[in-house]
Amino acid sequence: MKNRAKTALILVIFLLIQLLPWALVASPIFILGAFDFDLDLLEVAMNDFVASQTPYTFELNSNGTYTVTGIERTTVKDGEEYQLIYESLIIPSTHEDKPVTVIGNGAFFDLEGLKSISLPRTVVKIDANAFSGCDSLERIELPNGVRYIGDSAFSGCHSLKTIKMPERLNYLGEKAFYNCRSLYDITIPDGITEIRTGTFAYCFIKSIEIPEGVTTIGASAFYDSRLESVSFPEGLITIEDRAFDSTNLTSLDLPDSVRSIGFHAFAYAPITEFTSPASLETTGDAPFWYCHKLKTATFNSGTQKIYHGMFYCCSSLTDLYLPADVEKIETYAFLGCTGLRRIHFAGSTSEWESIEKEDQWNSELKNCYVICTNGEIRISK
Repeated sequence: MKNRAKTALILVIFLLIQLLPWALVASPIFILGAFDFDLDLLEVAMNDFVASQTPYTFELNSNGTYTVTGIERTTVKDGEEYQLIYESLIIPSTHEDKPVTVIGNGAFFDLEGLKSISLPRTVVKIDANAFSGCDSLERIELPNGVRYIGDSAFSGCHSLKTIKMPERLNYLGEKAFYNCRSLYDITIPDGITEIRTGTFAYCFIKSIEIPEGVTTIGASAFYDSRLESVSFPEGLITIEDRAFDSTNLTSLDLPDSVRSIGFHAFAYAPITEFTSPASLETTGDAPFWYCHKLKTATFNSGTQKIYHGMFYCCSSLTDLYLPADVEKIETYAFLGCTGLRRIHFAGSTSEWESIEKEDQWNSELKNCYVICTNGEIRISK
């Protein structure tokens, strides 16, 4: 409050000096005592005054509000063109007495040197690529009124370490924070229902809680993100291709609501154990590709197919639990599973023999036994 009061005092003195000649001899203490003003409104007015000195460009929207479309990036002096560098920016809340509600597509794309930016409370939408490529951007405060963050809005902001997401946010675009390689702390608000393609790929996030209401985690959503732990919500239905490929996940507790797991969904992750969700219907090829530390995998009843390359090169896998519902095992399902010793099958030996097995399904299996309800079968190549 003291800092804001000090700022307000400076602004009041500045305005009085500009507008009222007698203010030159007035006491600052007297000035503050003589006026009853709102610090919040005064701060907005001050920000707008500072922002008005910066050469932004605007576009009038159909609803009578304005979009910031860009900023002047060069200037000419003595016949030579020079690049303008802005380390800090304050976006005005109004333009021509109308609210500024949108940060436009690519408005500050690849703006060199920008370290911090302040957005007004009037902003409700940050469009695609708005701050993409702002390599030096370290800090941005998003107003609570923001409901939409577009595709690649902050992609490539390599210096951005943390960001507080607005509580009212209900749309987070593809690759919104793609390759924000310093970003380690983020909270996804409850209004989000889908984590789209590449949203947090190549970030430095180590832990995240995905809120209730999210039903889909898109392709490569957390690809190579250094993620170590995830809290999945009940109601999650789909995990798309490569969603958690090349993360550092060591455990996997999927809700029973999950119906589909995509191609390479958890490839290269150091997961040690997997239990299939009760509702799982399909998986893409090789969802656990090169999960070297996976030791046990359990499929619940209802599983009908073990897909192509399912456990490709899971060299530490020793025990696999399959229900009697399995009808087909595809090619290379266990290729590279040199440590697999026991397949625990919940059916009889005759039921095991009746399962359709494609060529090379058992490639590289050595000293492995299928333990059925009425006996054992040694697997031979």
